[in-house]
Amino acid sequence: MAKKKAARKEGEKSISATIREIVAANPNLKAKEVAEQASKTTGKKVAVNLVYLVKSGTKNKATKKAKASGMKSVGNDSKLAAAIIRGMKFVEASGSIQEARKILDLLESAQ
Repeated sequence: MAKKKAARKEGEKSISATIREIVAANPNLKAKEVAEQASKTTGKKVAVNLVYLVKSGTKNKATKKAKASGMKSVGNDSKLAAAIIRGMKFVEASGSIQEARKILDLLESAQ
C-alpha cells in the first residue's frame, strides 16, 4: 500500500502556491531559478517540471473553462483545416470571393 502524505503544518503553504507567488513577483525568472527559490523557501526539493506544470495551469484556465462549457476546438480537426485550405485555393484560382460565389451559385443551380 502507498504511504499517506504527511499533513501540512498550520500556516504552511503548498509548493504550488509558493511557485505561483515567486512567478507573480518575478515573471522573468527561468523555471530552474524558480525551482531553486521554491526549494529554499519550502525546504523541500522542487522539480523544474512542477514549475512548468504550475505555470501552464495558470495560463490555461480560460481555455479549460471554454472547453468545459462546450465550445468546440477547431484547431485539431485536420479535415476542416484541409477543407479551408482547398477553399482558399479555389478563391485564389477564381480571382475573388465574389467570383467564387458566382461559380458556386452556378454549380448549385445545375444540381
